[in-house]
Amino acid sequence: MKLKFKFVPLAFIALLTMCAVSTWPQIRGFHFGILGNPHLNAESSGKTQQDPAQDGDVSADTTSCAYTFVSGSAETYMKYCVTVNGNFVLFQSPSGIEHIKSATSSEGYGLCTGGGSNSYWDWAGAGASNWGKATLLTHTATVVKIERTTTDGAWTLTQTITQVAAGPYAKIEMQFKNNTAAAQGGFFMRWADVNADNSTINNLDSTARSAWGYRPSTNTISFTPYGLLLQNFGVATVEHFGYALNTNQPPDVCEPALTATGTLTATDGSILMLYAFGGLAKNQIATINLKYTGF
Repeated sequence: MKLKFKFVPLAFIALLTMCAVSTWPQIRGFHFGILGNPHLNAESSGKTQQDPAQDGDVSADTTSCAYTFVSGSAETYMKYCVTVNGNFVLFQSPSGIEHIKSATSSEGYGLCTGGGSNSYWDWAGAGASNWGKATLLTHTATVVKIERTTTDGAWTLTQTITQVAAGPYAKIEMQFKNNTAAAQGGFFMRWADVNADNSTINNLDSTARSAWGYRPSTNTISFTPYGLLLQNFGVATVEHFGYALNTNQPPDVCEPALTATGTLTATDGSILMLYAFGGLAKNQIATINLKYTGF
């Protein structure tokens, strides 16, 4: 299997190739943007992708609100809810403007290691695989902290999701720890099937540190347009890149940029923040911080 990036800086590839990921096949720093068919997705490729049915090792209650947070009013209003597994299945900001909730409410996280041989994901309504049962560590009026370990015991993910009313935004701290004896590298990602401003059809784009979807402002619209931003927060300890994806289906965690084709207009798409890490030793922890905010 080829691991594929698109529009990835040299530093991103260099991190993988130099830091204990020599087992990763076909990573070549001078072949950016070569994806075969750039519009290929899970359905058209025939590949085994996310199964919408939950595996027996993860909670079946994938899209129910377990922890709800509300702050502000009118333009400063923010409401979001998080599942037992740490997925966002509702995000409203400002008041009355929904950006994620849908029939499937698909949002979450994925991990690929072992040169593409080990993959773990939880996309809420769009399926999950290879994660064990979540454990609630902390729940207050503004914070929820959730821990999960992969079913093979190799990785432990700890998510701390914090309401920041002054933004307003939801901050997500994600710490993943290598439980194995060998140093490992790979990809970690946060993804959302964005339905910005109560609409499945959005314009979408990205930069090195952000990805977003929005309803554009035009001279003929009869509504006030809004959008949803997923953004790296603070200084990342690992390389990162944002992507706008041309499908509402979740990415293949080991080929995450297959459906990234650049700026998108009038598309039922999704957004992704992708992180590459290398050489995590036994018990070493990598920390990623992101935020969701309406705009």
